[in-house]
Amino acid sequence: PEFVGLWLGLAKAGMEAALLNVNLRREPLAFCLGTSGAKALIFGGEMVAAVAEVSGHLGKSLIKFCSGDLGPEGILPDTHLLDPLLKEASTAPLAQIPSKGMDDRLFYIYTSGTTGLPKAAIVVHSRYYRMAAFGHHAYRMQAADVLYDCLPLYHSAGNIIGVGQCLIYGLTVVLRKKFSASRFWDDCIKYNCTWHGPSWTEKLEPQRNPCLSAALVPLCLPPLPAFQPLSPSIPVPVWP
Repeated sequence: PEFVGLWLGLAKAGMEAALLNVNLRREPLAFCLGTSGAKALIFGGEMVAAVAEVSGHLGKSLIKFCSGDLGPEGILPDTHLLDPLLKEASTAPLAQIPSKGMDDRLFYIYTSGTTGLPKAAIVVHSRYYRMAAFGHHAYRMQAADVLYDCLPLYHSAGNIIGVGQCLIYGLTVVLRKKFSASRFWDDCIKYNCTWHGPSWTEKLEPQRNPCLSAALVPLCLPPLPAFQPLSPSIPVPVWP
């Protein structure tokens, strides 16, 4: 949740965040930091070693903030501890709200870098709304649903289609710091996560849900939409 709170808080203050893949190391990490044009870097205590590897390639003007528990490496030189600063910060609304519109930049999401170094994709405010709305209405999510978001928050699926259900539609979204395949179903049951389908939404309980007892996940997917022709050659999907 701190990850979401940070980029959302920065956006409310008029700043744009560059969301980096936590698995990046050395050259790809230094490249992303350099091309982002960032003036500050916020990283978790578990990332101290990764940041230390590229610290020599970072500009001296880059301000570094570390959050969370520190590992055996301790804190890096010229790094500020973020958590005490947040506790001392004012919770009052901003005196002046930044002038931002739906076409302004919200944050940057980087590609996976499978065909070269990662590249930044711009996400504007309207794009965030559109992508979250598509997932919400395509799967007919309801306000009472609980969404288990096990996807990385530095990618659009986890941070927009997943977290967006909470920020825009008020759904409860369950986040796990590190995904565990062996704990997936246990987590879903523990937090009463729901599936979203066109005709039913029920709690994930093994005795009631065939997808849990038989592990037949495709049975939970919504059926393909019906098609109605817009013209003789262009079919258009229509959800009933």
